[in-house]
Amino acid sequence: MSKFTKCQKDNSIRYMILGTICGLGFIWLNTFMRQNSFDSSIGAFSLLRTFLVGIGCTSFVYVLFSNAVYEGTETISGNIKACCALSAAIGALLCMELVLEAGTFDLSLFGEGKEQVRLFLPYIKFIYDFWAIIIFPLNIQMLFKAMKKQHFCFGAIVTGSIGVIILTVEGHFIFENLGNNWLVDLAVMNTITLAAAVWKYAFSEKKIRKGNAFSSVIFYVLFRIGLLVNPWSRCDGTITGFMYPANWSEYMAGVKELVQNAAVFGTSKELMNSDFIREWLYRNNKLVLQLLFYGGWAAVAAFVLFAVFFVCIVIKMVGTYNGRNHKNYLIFVAAASVLIIRSVLGILYNFGFPYPVTLPFCGSSGIITDSMAFSLLLWSACENRFINDYKKIEETFVSVEDVLEPMDEYRVLDRDGFEYEEDFLYSKEEKLLKDVVDIIGVERKVHCSADWYSIDERDFCVFTEKNSDGRRFILEYLGDRWIPLSNSEEEIQRQLIEDCVTYNKPDCVEDMDDEREDYEN
Repeated sequence: MSKFTKCQKDNSIRYMILGTICGLGFIWLNTFMRQNSFDSSIGAFSLLRTFLVGIGCTSFVYVLFSNAVYEGTETISGNIKACCALSAAIGALLCMELVLEAGTFDLSLFGEGKEQVRLFLPYIKFIYDFWAIIIFPLNIQMLFKAMKKQHFCFGAIVTGSIGVIILTVEGHFIFENLGNNWLVDLAVMNTITLAAAVWKYAFSEKKIRKGNAFSSVIFYVLFRIGLLVNPWSRCDGTITGFMYPANWSEYMAGVKELVQNAAVFGTSKELMNSDFIREWLYRNNKLVLQLLFYGGWAAVAAFVLFAVFFVCIVIKMVGTYNGRNHKNYLIFVAAASVLIIRSVLGILYNFGFPYPVTLPFCGSSGIITDSMAFSLLLWSACENRFINDYKKIEETFVSVEDVLEPMDEYRVLDRDGFEYEEDFLYSKEEKLLKDVVDIIGVERKVHCSADWYSIDERDFCVFTEKNSDGRRFILEYLGDRWIPLSNSEEEIQRQLIEDCVTYNKPDCVEDMDDEREDYEN
């Protein structure tokens, strides 16, 4: 399996548990601060219920539709022009709407016109999250897979780049009226997703120079900046005016007084006696500053370490070691970017950095997005475990003599205790359920699952031990006898191992080499 990188030790379950503990920690702290500071009406378990429902609904949708959506994008990604045409068609509709909005018609799908067509304006913030985490990564995946299948030839690169630009402009115009801070957030998440696509599809292509691929990401960053500072953007000429529509000087006045008068431990007397700070904290429900008021710098330092630990766990959950073989990797990267941005920039925003974003699981509506993103990361870690097991299949093959005593033939019994016979054969068209059998040696027996294969009209069975080791060995079925392969049949053994690896490939694995061969044929 040389096409895969060496598999690392699998800690996926550990990351899932630690990530869940961190998520619950954010929710508990947010609930505690709300009830004791500015929102006593919130229930003790209301945020937790939202978190669990968000994870459950996202998991339900992912299990039902992830493969169907992927197959649909596969059909389109076979043709780079079809990918670009799909993006262009949506872009043309948006341009038509823009012309109408700028003309004599008082019509606006997303803006603030007198007669809005309110198709989905009340839900635009939820559509924003769905666009950033699902729609944009899926379309980028389609475009880059189409370019990859054509070996990133010049025509494919030009057409694919046009598709990326159209998709970017679409997102910018759709969410323009949410505010500049939303557009900047979208630009950051989209750039991270595009960079992951370049790393996954372009860096692994021998014909592509890594410097040129990196330059394409730089060009995309400059393009996004150009969109943000266009002549029609709402800005008073300052960064704070661009990012923060409210009274920034009033916000900073509260931050400065908190920072200057906070104690190392607990609440300082100056802050306790300040009517301005109590009123300011009630209006600005910032979790880090609430901690600074009640617990001092020690509490804030502990929270920062907690947030850094959470970011590390999020990065581990999405992983990079399986990125190029992970089917939905771009979606998981986009989901991780949401939580990382909110963890890092959310803390900086509390201390005066003009990037208005809530901390993870702390916004009234943001907790829904965060729960959706976290649920996707749980699936990412789970699928990483499947991929790691898949990469180890070849390493699990041993000789039957390493499992049982050397014998000329072995007895194989089915689950009812009868002699096991050839019931099912694997074919390349379908995967059948595996039988569970017992293989009898001289002094011991092993409990195994059985996979049938056929080569040159000879029937073989790959037996997998039903224990933590999962060792595999091969026996040939001759009528009513089970015999081991001879040392001279290395070629057949190699073919059986390759077939076993192919047939046991999980649905979450994306093998671009095989897909490109199918495309070229």
